[in-house]
Amino acid sequence: MTSLEDAILLVFIKRNQREFKDSEIVNFLNGRGFHCDSDAVRRHARALSPALFQIIYNTDNSVSIRVDPIVNK
Repeated sequence: MTSLEDAILLVFIKRNQREFKDSEIVNFLNGRGFHCDSDAVRRHARALSPALFQIIYNTDNSVSIRVDPIVNK
């Protein structure tokens, strides 16, 4: 089975975007049969930050995750 870190990266590759809210990542993954929640996505993204992800805390209490460096297909 794919790790959550790999699954999160897949979202950025498949959607060809650099930034998503954690809830968008969860919705994408759950729609593809990979069950997780926002806390798990945040925890795994933080583990790979700052080498791969930037974590952005928004004023509406959501979290955005930006992939850095840019991931190309």
